[in-house]
Amino acid sequence: MPLIKQFNKTKSKLKGFLAQIQIKVQSEGLKLLIPINAVAYTGLFLIEEPLKWFKPYFLEFQTNRLMTTN
Repeated sequence: MPLIKQFNKTKSKLKGFLAQIQIKVQSEGLKLLIPINAVAYTGLFLIEEPLKWFKPYFLEFQTNRLMTTN
């Protein structure tokens, strides 16, 4: 599976980024069955402004243990 390019807020690339993430999440199968894990996984591919916006959610996931293991 090709690597996913990180998303940096270029609006014209958002649909392609989301399509890549969807395919990657589906290919991961059982590892990302729970939606919150898929959201956190998607956050790993954010950089610059999108990452700054998403960072509080990462902290929330870690603090409240919202992620689960499958």
